[in-house]
Amino acid sequence: MDERICSDPDCDRPAHGKLMVCKKHYNKQWRERQGPCIVDGCPRTAGQRKMCPAHYRLWRTGEDWNVPIRQNMKRDGFCARDGCSEPVQARGYCSMHYGRLFLTGDVGPAEHRKAKRGDGNISKGYHYITVDGRRIAEHRLIMEQMIGRPLYPFETPHHKNGRRADNRPENLELWTRPQPRGQRVEDLVAWVIEHYPAEVRKAIT
Repeated sequence: MDERICSDPDCDRPAHGKLMVCKKHYNKQWRERQGPCIVDGCPRTAGQRKMCPAHYRLWRTGEDWNVPIRQNMKRDGFCARDGCSEPVQARGYCSMHYGRLFLTGDVGPAEHRKAKRGDGNISKGYHYITVDGRRIAEHRLIMEQMIGRPLYPFETPHHKNGRRADNRPENLELWTRPQPRGQRVEDLVAWVIEHYPAEVRKAIT
């Protein structure tokens, strides 16, 4: 039996059902039959329950759905979400808030839920940033700036309050763990003098 092809002249996908169209064109025809969204002032094509996807999601979550998307649209070129200064991308909102509205039916808070590109990221509670092409934990960078030199491999900045992303200088203190664990006393003293001469002089005086 020959495979049936979609009846649309520009489509070569397999056809399904009595309409002799592929799934893509069937959905397109279905949306066209639905007409516009039932919410006054909404120009989007209706889907389930005669609503566009954004208003349908509002209805499902129990929000006030019978409001036009454009009701809070600003005319000065900036996002309609109060507190957001990003330029308008679609329907009066910036790309971030419009994306939230389209996916969830709610624009959400004005601020970013994720850090902006270049602001770093959180991994296992620690804040990481990129400096000169090098990815580094922010608390290590701040400690290096505090002591004026790169950290040794056996040194670790410790967060006093236990919050790994709290990288205020007053919340950091330098810890060290020399290897191997067992050392002769004279070797340990020599090691400390070699790596921490300033601290030794301060302790003696």
